[in-house]
Amino acid sequence: MLDEPVEDVGFDESLAVAFNDVDLCLRLSQTGYRNVWTPNAELYHHESLTRGSDTAPAKLRPFEGECDAFSLVQGDFITYSSPRYQRSTPDDRTL
Repeated sequence: MLDEPVEDVGFDESLAVAFNDVDLCLRLSQTGYRNVWTPNAELYHHESLTRGSDTAPAKLRPFEGECDAFSLVQGDFITYSSPRYQRSTPDDRTL
């Protein structure tokens, strides 16, 4: 990932745990940058290794808040503008 595009759009600090990667990629795309995927990269992501499970009662409320925040910011784009959106899905489907 290049530093300049990330610095141009920044990170949404209200998404501290969930959706921050998806939000960043969508905002980069919306400002004219391209997200490039390669099958040649090998990445390892150890989900929740340092922070623990998001399903713990104390962490569930912040996670749900981030779900709501992401939906408010990117929900319309994902539902109506994304080239990967399935047009056969009902319009009332939520994230």
